[in-house]
This record gives sequence, structure tokens and C-alpha cells, in this order.
Amino acid sequence: FYASPQYKDQYEETLTNLTALQKQTGNTRIQFFWRQNQDMYLFDRNNPALYRNFHKNNKIGFSLNRNFRSKFGKTGWGVALHKTYLQSNNLGNRNRNVASFFIEHCYANPKLGFDITPGVHMSYFSDFKFFTYPGIRMGWQFSKYIKTYANTGYTYRIPTYTNLYYSSRVEAGNPDLKPEKAFTAEAGFRTLSLKHFHGSVAVFMRKSTGLIDWVKYNEADKWHAQNLGSIRTTGVETELQYAFQFGKTRHHCNLSYTFLQEDKEQIQVPFSRYFLNSFKHHFHTGIRSRFSESFSEIMSFKWVQRIDNSQYFVWDWGFRYSFKKWNFSFQLNNILNTAYTETNLVPMPKRNFMTGLHYRFN
Repeated sequence: FYASPQYKDQYEETLTNLTALQKQTGNTRIQFFWRQNQDMYLFDRNNPALYRNFHKNNKIGFSLNRNFRSKFGKTGWGVALHKTYLQSNNLGNRNRNVASFFIEHCYANPKLGFDITPGVHMSYFSDFKFFTYPGIRMGWQFSKYIKTYANTGYTYRIPTYTNLYYSSRVEAGNPDLKPEKAFTAEAGFRTLSLKHFHGSVAVFMRKSTGLIDWVKYNEADKWHAQNLGSIRTTGVETELQYAFQFGKTRHHCNLSYTFLQEDKEQIQVPFSRYFLNSFKHHFHTGIRSRFSESFSEIMSFKWVQRIDNSQYFVWDWGFRYSFKKWNFSFQLNNILNTAYTETNLVPMPKRNFMTGLHYRFN
């Protein structure tokens, strides 16, 4: 979130403590927990006084989950309560109460290979009130090798305290943000019970309203958190895996491809941190070869095209060698020295390598 190509001496460290007490009795599980997180950020590690953020977050909660079976299938339900306290030199002192309840029921007919699971989730936020989102999942295994499925439902995302209150020389939060809502649907199939081959195909759709993003209208402006208009995202995702042996060499190949099409409705913004930088095509393939019990090799190739038609290709290669209790590894990344960016348009490293040496004592 903070990173920028112009400022390379930023530094951040976090500390997390988690304590939980859980009791499982039959079909009932009860849990109490306390999670504390500290986050310290420096804009310039060599000059801490220039700009420093410190956030301390405590979350205390309770949850109860229970399920039971009947001749009509399996029913599960649960409740959860938690309170969050935030102390921050930038975001201020905040607190939030959250209560939620869910219930779902699964009916399965093994003879027909069919199952269906409707459910509903309800939540209350002390600063954003009530939300209810239903959903349903269905599956049909029409042969021992292939199973189809479909699911649909409503989701939402509450603005984070960073979205609401963060302030710096280049960012400005927005305390008037509304929750982001979406309707999603997905359908596809996957293979089952195949020894050397696995494959899956899925088509999906997501209609988002009030999308939360950091935007600006002139390059010199600050980034502002804002609810955008409606976005309809449709796509296809495929994955294939194949394992085979050639002579004494064992190989495992995988190939995946994702296509996204985004239709913007009522969105006119020239600069966006996340929305305008999403992938349109994402192709990845990898080959893992095991030449002996001691030596293995892996290669991977990735090609990406964003919605603005910028694209890049990345090639990585590495190997691992084991001898008794010793293990040596070598990884060469970005062999072609490609210039590219990923999250938040931060430049990724050019050609680089990593080595590792491990010794096992037991």
C-alpha cells in the first residue's frame, strides 16, 4: 500500500500475539480468542522522524458453531461476537462491535450424485449496521471421473480504518465511505479419480457496486479513497495438471489460464491503484522434473496482459540437490531481465538468484 518506485528506503515491521481457548464437544465447538497486532511504518528508515505511523490493534471475541444430521441432510449454524480496539497516531482511537450469525443446510443424494447447500449469513457492525447475504451451492457428479458445480450469492466488504481515516502527504482517507457490495456466480467442472491427470474449468461473474479504491483525477493530486460506480467482471479460469514418467525421469506439468473482462458502469477515473491495473490475460505453466531421488529441477513461465494492454513475460528456473542430510537449492528468477510491475505498480526485481543450504540434524 505504501510502496512507491521513487522511495526505496521505506520500512515496516509487525508484531502479532494470538491467544485462543477452544473446546470441542461432539458437534459443538466453542472458542474464545484475543489477537493483538502492532504495525510500525517508516517512510525513510534512515530518518525515522520524517514520517512514522504506529498502529496497535486488539480484537477480543467469542464464537459458537454447531452442526447436526437428520434424514433431510446436515445442518450447521453458528454465532460470533467480537470487539476491536484501535490506537493509532494516524488513524486515531477507534472501536467497533461486530455480531454475526449463519445457518446452512446440505442435502446430498449419493445415488444421483447430487448435493445442494443453501445458506444465509447476517452481520451487524456498530458503525455500518446490518447486512444479510444469502447464497447457494450445488454439485452433480454424473460420472466417477467428472463433477460439475455451481454457486451464487451476495457478499460485502466493510471499509478498513485505512480506507476511512488514513492521512499522509500523498493519501487521504474518506470517512464517508459506504460498504462495497457484490453479487457473484460461478459454474464449472473438475475431474476426479484420475491417476495422472487433473483438470478444471470455471466461468464466473461478479457484479460489484460501490467498489472501494484509491483514485485521483490529476497525476499531481493525492490518492483519495472513494466508492466507485458499478463494475461487472466476467471470466474463465482453467487448470490442467499431468504427471508422467520418461525413462527414469518423472515429470509433473501444470498449465493455468485466466481471462477477465471488466465492464465499467458510471466510472470515469483516470488514475486507480487497483481497479485499472487488473489482469486481462494471465497464463502460467510449470514443469517439475525429478531425475533421481537426489536431484530435481523446476521451470516456470508466466505471461500477463493487463486491461490497458501492457504485458510482460517472466521465466524462472531452479534445481534442488540432496545428499544424506544436506540439501542444496538454487533459483534463478526473471532470467530474461523483464521490467514489470505487480501489486500497486511497484517494480519487481530484475534478474536475480537465490541459493540455500540446509542440514538436517535428526
